[in-house]
Amino acid sequence: LYGSLMVTFIALAIALPLGLLTAVFTSELLPGRFRIYVKSLLELLSGIPSIIYGLIGVAFFSVWVEKLFDLQSGRTILTGGLLLAVMVLPTITTLADDALHNVPRKYREAARGLGLYKYEVVKSAVLPNAKGEIVGAVLLALGRVLGETMAVMLVIGSIDKIPTSGFNVLVPGQTITSKLGREMAETAFGSLHFSALICMGLVLLLFVLLTTILALAFFYNPEQRLYE
Repeated sequence: LYGSLMVTFIALAIALPLGLLTAVFTSELLPGRFRIYVKSLLELLSGIPSIIYGLIGVAFFSVWVEKLFDLQSGRTILTGGLLLAVMVLPTITTLADDALHNVPRKYREAARGLGLYKYEVVKSAVLPNAKGEIVGAVLLALGRVLGETMAVMLVIGSIDKIPTSGFNVLVPGQTITSKLGREMAETAFGSLHFSALICMGLVLLLFVLLTTILALAFFYNPEQRLYE
């Protein structure tokens, strides 16, 4: 659970601000034709199989972390978080872009009529009317981070150990999904170990189901759509 929490925190701390800034850029600054190209590219990236991202993480991210921090191995919690940030960035960006783009033009025109600058229009008129769908996008990304298995399993090191020196992310770790992926097939059916893994799977299912339900609630809650 510690590894899952740390990897999730790292991934969202990186992907959330980058995704929102990119969404604002594509929705508010890019011409329409270029926006379509960028969105198509992002949607293509979000559809790449996780095993491909995992191989990229092994080939590049692990090597980069190992050299940058002078470690014996680059397969760490930080590496898993960085890889997941790259994986969920297209999801956050495309959904946030749709949320911003769906805000009616009249709100932008009213804000410009008050003499507001471009960034003030986005801050005061666009973002408040899109916040519900943006929160939904973040929750969907959270669900993917929690449920990702193969890519994380390749780069995190898969060691059951909580760091003794506080929040140390430069050590190998384990997430719920990576533990299930590695150990479930090798565990005797009906054993205590098997039961523990089943319980972990149920906890994971509960978390992912909860985030998905909350995301759908934000997407379809009329109170969040101030402009409808």
